[in-house]
Amino acid sequence: MKLSTLLFLSVVVTAPHTLTAQFPAAPREPVWFTTLGVGLQFGGVYIVDDATQSTWDFDAGIAWAGTVERNVSRDIAVGLAWQYARLPLAYRSLSQTGPCTPGCGADATVAYAGVLGRYGGGGLGFQRILELSVGAMRYGSFEATPGSGGGRLAPESGNIDFAVGVGGGFGYGISQDWQVMIVQGAMNTIHERSQSPSGAGRITQHYSTRVGVRIGW
Repeated sequence: MKLSTLLFLSVVVTAPHTLTAQFPAAPREPVWFTTLGVGLQFGGVYIVDDATQSTWDFDAGIAWAGTVERNVSRDIAVGLAWQYARLPLAYRSLSQTGPCTPGCGADATVAYAGVLGRYGGGGLGFQRILELSVGAMRYGSFEATPGSGGGRLAPESGNIDFAVGVGGGFGYGISQDWQVMIVQGAMNTIHERSQSPSGAGRITQHYSTRVGVRIGW
């Protein structure tokens, strides 16, 4: 009787270990993610800046973007986002004594940083992606093109505007920690109100289309 009891207990104790060896646990889904993307930034971005007595009429260009996110549920993530572009523009001085009268070609850096909320992007296969971001857009490093004489242009210290954006697109999960995606974004910025007769509205629209990867770690 004692021998049979010992045999029964040994089976009970070793059975879970045997099942674990035969059926290993599923891989853990990552909590932290990084996204990297590249695309086209465009839109009718026309700004009248009273501080520098100039207008900035931006053209389209290549933009780089990225995020660091943490999943708070399977389909929702929050984190930090950034975007960087070096864009061509038509720069025009409103003053007759300005450096670009009646106008000149130039390049400027347009950079964004802010907080991000994302819905979608978890799991395998196709997913719908929705994004909401709030932060600041900085215009800086204005330089006239060589064909326009070169040289730095105001504002040399840059200009920062409040920005809010939304985005939507699709992703495909290759694995639990790798996803490819395409996202269309729209961001509004609010500039200082202009008193110039040629002043436009305070709100400007930046649009972007980007492709990228989302990597878990």
